[in-house]
Amino acid sequence: MIQIGLFVVKMIKGHWNKELAVSQVIYNVLVCILVIVMLKDSLLFNTAFFTNLFHIFKPFSEQTVLMWSNKIIYGIIGINIILVVMESVKVLSKGLRRRNLV
Repeated sequence: MIQIGLFVVKMIKGHWNKELAVSQVIYNVLVCILVIVMLKDSLLFNTAFFTNLFHIFKPFSEQTVLMWSNKIIYGIIGINIILVVMESVKVLSKGLRRRNLV
């Protein structure tokens, strides 16, 4: 809902401004935090899932499965953080640049 609201405001204004850019960055950070919390929840990525998945291809020890499942989860979190930072920098540069031109 918030994202739709931000899109509507941007369409009405026709350009990025400082307030809209800061609102988008705050939204991005909150979504990133939500994704991190969800990925760290053991109910979402159950170790039994990874164990069964790895046993299909080749039998691995329980320790190896846990290590790889943690690496996968931290990899997804890292990619998410990088994407949020890139998007936030892009949005802020548009919002602040537009402010200086007006």
